Amino acid sequence: MDSLAGTMWKLVGVGAGNAAGQDVPSPIGRHPTGFVMFTGDRIPVAVTDA
Repeated sequence: MDSLAGTMWKLVGVGAGNAAGQDVPSPIGRHPTGFVMFTGDRIPVAVTDA
């Protein structure tokens, strides 16, 4: 996890499924945008928008 600290990742796609393993529509829309950053304390920080 230390190697991820301070890095920022861009959201490029989302997938969702139900308990039966079938694909379902994404809960945040067809074209979501967002970023995730990881801190040295192993805390992910996410900002997303549909």
